[in-house]
Amino acid sequence: MNCPSVKNNVLIRVLLVVLAFCYLLYNTIRFDAIIYNFGSFFYTFNPFVISENFYSLLFITWFMFLSLGLGGLIGRRVIFQSEWDFAVPMSFLLGWGAIVYSLMPLIYLDLLTPIPLYGLYAVLSAASLFGLWNFFGTFKESVKTWLMEANERRWMTAALVFAGWIALASALMPPTQSDGLRYHLTAPALYLRHGGFEVLPHLSFSNFPFFMEYLYLVPLSLGVISGPKLIHAAAFFITLSLVSRLGRRLGGPNAGWMAALLVAATPFVPIFAGWSFIEFGLAAYTLAALVGCIALRDRLRESKDGGVWRETVLLGVFCGFLLGCKYTALATLGFLWWAVVWPTGKDGAGWLRRVTIASGAMTLAVAIASPWFIKNALLFGNPVQPFGSSLFPTPGWSEFNAAFFSYHAGMKGDLIAVKQAPLWRQAVDFITLPFRMTVFSGVRAPEDFGQLPTGILWLSGVILLMFQRRLPRPSALCGWMGAFLFFFWAYTYRDIRFLLPCFVSLAPVLGRVISDWVAGTRDFRWIVFAAVLHNLLLTFGLTLIPGTYMPWWVISGRVTQEEYLTEISDETRHQNQAFKYLDQNTTPETKVLLHGVQEPFYCHNEYVWSDWFNTDVLIMWSWQAKSVDDLAQRLRDEGIEYVVYNYGNIRQYYNFYQLFRLPQDRGLPLIKELTSKETARVYYPYDYQYWMQRFAGKVAAAEAASPNVAILDQLLNGGVLQEVFRYDEKPSDPTEGIAVLRVRPAGLNEPAGPGDGGE
Repeated sequence: MNCPSVKNNVLIRVLLVVLAFCYLLYNTIRFDAIIYNFGSFFYTFNPFVISENFYSLLFITWFMFLSLGLGGLIGRRVIFQSEWDFAVPMSFLLGWGAIVYSLMPLIYLDLLTPIPLYGLYAVLSAASLFGLWNFFGTFKESVKTWLMEANERRWMTAALVFAGWIALASALMPPTQSDGLRYHLTAPALYLRHGGFEVLPHLSFSNFPFFMEYLYLVPLSLGVISGPKLIHAAAFFITLSLVSRLGRRLGGPNAGWMAALLVAATPFVPIFAGWSFIEFGLAAYTLAALVGCIALRDRLRESKDGGVWRETVLLGVFCGFLLGCKYTALATLGFLWWAVVWPTGKDGAGWLRRVTIASGAMTLAVAIASPWFIKNALLFGNPVQPFGSSLFPTPGWSEFNAAFFSYHAGMKGDLIAVKQAPLWRQAVDFITLPFRMTVFSGVRAPEDFGQLPTGILWLSGVILLMFQRRLPRPSALCGWMGAFLFFFWAYTYRDIRFLLPCFVSLAPVLGRVISDWVAGTRDFRWIVFAAVLHNLLLTFGLTLIPGTYMPWWVISGRVTQEEYLTEISDETRHQNQAFKYLDQNTTPETKVLLHGVQEPFYCHNEYVWSDWFNTDVLIMWSWQAKSVDDLAQRLRDEGIEYVVYNYGNIRQYYNFYQLFRLPQDRGLPLIKELTSKETARVYYPYDYQYWMQRFAGKVAAAEAASPNVAILDQLLNGGVLQEVFRYDEKPSDPTEGIAVLRVRPAGLNEPAGPGDGGE
């Protein structure tokens, strides 16, 4: 691949300088945290770290060898040869699929109990030994090759190891992230508690494809709460391996290392890799499917009549696992189908054969992912529950819930406002989006997750790519897939983490472009080095901010996990204080209702609750109640003994809470009206503030006309329930505070103040 001409060289340098200036203007490294807390990083070199996290490290070691053995056993015999360059990382992913589909019968036959589970683990471990033996030589050769190249590329090695160390430290932390505590971990934990699959009527997201979440059942069944985080971190390392190997194929070792560094050095990504989410699992399977597509296209180009069944199965299997991770992966499958059908040269197969092969691969993919869709169709009549409510019956997911979810998703990156804007604004938004997400990601508010920037390396690579001449076919396919996934992201849910599949698709070809540019323009090497260093320091500074992530303190034992969960972490501090009170004063069988608590993972009681996007259970009951005594009696009839009332969380989202507690016929028009004003919120903020004052009056009038609102307020704030515990660090701050209220027997509902155990 040739470098751009001297004329373009000057233009590129000007673009990069402007971009770097804007980026540095918006994203400053937390040097204050690094200066004051730099020594905390060295806590992790204490042997105590190993002993403190020994069980977690032992688990992930066993789990990865189990995965490699199972994947190698199946892959070598069915899909690929062991000497294939991608065999080791794809064996891990194939092994994960074997584990998930082995767990499915136990889940749906209500056999998710210790004896069947441990028996399954023993059988899978024994089977994996045969695969490990067959793959030992390949694995050893891969490690040897990596070590030899690492010595030649010392600064890249140091950067990758540092990013990996941050990911591992983040993964050893106890789970505290919202989505993980809401459903990624909570749903499988409830399956284990009930011994099998459980319909969760107020957690619609539990009906998503749950490939990664079913995988999280393994560590949770063994009592390793950081195990899901370690699995997600493992997906991060597997992704880096696949990216590096594909980059090596496209442009040699330098391209492979640069491709891996692009992903690993992206700001915040190493921290996020250690969260109990699914995005790196999605990214890894996206890349595996892309590798399968390239292999199939190569095979079709080599021979018009040659057999392609191995490559077809390879593509179909990994597309099936990909679709099992997320509904939106269906769009990726559509792109890969077209990529197989599109001719690769004059000596390629005909259109009919290509269509047949591509359709066969996608049929296999749909068959592999079908258990989730079949389960939803049988239980709810909606195969894509909770989405598709206009096509299928969707119990538990009202029109208001769907409208609120659409509004919330559309606020990310101001997408609703863009869609409501004139055509010229839509064009400007799309053209400038790559620049905005590089500098400050272009989202609505700094507190959003997506606010973290992607870093200038990505856009620099894209700029360089635009000046390239003709790309080889595999490189072009990576580029087109990355462009497609970016376009798809730009018009769906603009959260930076959902760009990971786009990033890993682009990384191999951008790694080649950047490495060629570095080789042809020596001083550009220092620009790349400076960008990587800035990104890593930006991430490192975040890990040293006290009270935010704190991995170095927690995994070294300076701060215990209990202290972190109950006294430090913003996500868990308040609710875990209430859960701690319940642990000390009730039995696990005591049934509680969680109101304003959407992350119940650490609650050890039997509980009733709802996710943020579902209508709260207590609110639904209030619609049916005629008086506060009627609502209190409903609590008793349901066996509720305590109500955990997170009034701080409710007040933090008070406008949304007001809309949720209105009856559906009043709340739905208001959420639609709020959605219609997104253009004003983004482009005319002063007009929007004036309109919001009038809108607040409409909400207040709707509340006054809704008797259930007064019933709810009287139940929670009128002394009807006895307050037995309160935790409020800052009573003057209305966005903080949680209380535990006891539901007393009928006849004892006279107003009462704080009782035993209160603070």
